[in-house]
Amino acid sequence: MNPDPGSFRDRSGRVYREDGRVLRGLSGAALESWLQLETSGLYAKLREGERIVGTRLLPAPEVPPALAALGWSAVLEHDAVPFVSHPWEWPFEMLRDAALLELDVLDEALAKGMILRDGTAHNVQFLGSRPVFIDVPSIGPYRAGEAWAGYRQFCSELLNPLLLESVRSIPAHVLLRGALGGVPPGVCAGALTTRDLLRRGVLTHVWLHAKADTRYRGTGENVRSELAMAGFSEELVKRNSRSLRRAIEALPEPRRESAWEGYETSTSYTEDDTRLKEEVVRKATSAPGAGLVWDLGANTGHYSRIAAESAACVVAIDSDTGCVGRLYADLRRAGDRRILPLIGDVADPSPGLGWRLRERGPLEARGKPDVVLALALVHHLVLHGNIRTEELADWLMSLGSRLVVEFVTKDDPMARRLLLNREDQFEDYDVRAFESALERRGRISERHVLCGGTRVLLVCESRSRDGGAS
Repeated sequence: MNPDPGSFRDRSGRVYREDGRVLRGLSGAALESWLQLETSGLYAKLREGERIVGTRLLPAPEVPPALAALGWSAVLEHDAVPFVSHPWEWPFEMLRDAALLELDVLDEALAKGMILRDGTAHNVQFLGSRPVFIDVPSIGPYRAGEAWAGYRQFCSELLNPLLLESVRSIPAHVLLRGALGGVPPGVCAGALTTRDLLRRGVLTHVWLHAKADTRYRGTGENVRSELAMAGFSEELVKRNSRSLRRAIEALPEPRRESAWEGYETSTSYTEDDTRLKEEVVRKATSAPGAGLVWDLGANTGHYSRIAAESAACVVAIDSDTGCVGRLYADLRRAGDRRILPLIGDVADPSPGLGWRLRERGPLEARGKPDVVLALALVHHLVLHGNIRTEELADWLMSLGSRLVVEFVTKDDPMARRLLLNREDQFEDYDVRAFESALERRGRISERHVLCGGTRVLLVCESRSRDGGAS
């Protein structure tokens, strides 16, 4: 069995992966919580709205022997998420929807005599544009006088980053990538002004929260006992949840300048060029075995949508948060489940984070793509990001995928734009040199010239796909 490195903090259970299956061992207490979740009707209600991951209790004969030998009281099987993402890869819109889903689950749990034990953003994953709650055992029985133990975590990982992006234009994904614990109340309060106290929820959930955090930190006082003795009630938890929801829903959209949102309409493609490019993408992504597609530099997702006509999952990655936010909003309205839009920079990809750098895996560790689209991306990475052409070709081919890559020559208006105020020291940036680098790791099966010769579209196969060593 392969234990999931991101589930070790839960002492009442552990997630394991085996041949694409997601299995979770439960302690005796966690099993009781699952049975209450199921018999109360809460799981069925959340499942009706597809707000919680599909889950079933495995009969003993179906438990893999290696897992049975570990001594868990029971084992759950969850529906697998096609591609795991992290909160620092989500635009504002996705993070907000994740926060509201957690509050939905909290409210529904309280109505059934249960509560969330934590409030981490990692409780949520996305099936395309739909957020889904995945940490089923974190829903447990509510005990009279109990406060919501996940309140501080929810504020640090969800409310505070959303607030700072909304009112201070500090990107939430940058804050969350900087620390797994998010933005503590005191740090958030320090970034706000006195005028911000007038905003809904700021006084209660940021300023007073920070004061209380400072007061109790290191004092040795038992806050839970004090709250219980003071008569803390379920109704107060519900009010707190409603207050958090109103605060999040009242946040204005962040002001983001998108440098490349109009890129697809500002290039020199003719209708024939566009049609050919679309046909090449459609052919590459509809071939057998094209289950997972990465669209690197996806912009607003035109080619991601073409890939999604056949592929099971398309991960649309772009460093422009405005483009990714707009794409997510469009997909959400359409109810699209196949395209997962994420913030990401190929030159500075999402790294391994947390305990031993494995708790939250880097991009490549979360699922190798069957097809990679790198359309109108190479010139940005080389001429702007200073990545060497051969290094980039080597990395793209090392993924072991079918590759559709577009090379934009220095004669193209978009390349000239990148070089406008720079000294041209990019002698290695040449289409023939790029093709030679690709062919050292595989073969080029298609070559198409676009835009009167200033762009070249290539389809490549790595040696690992052809059965050789990559």
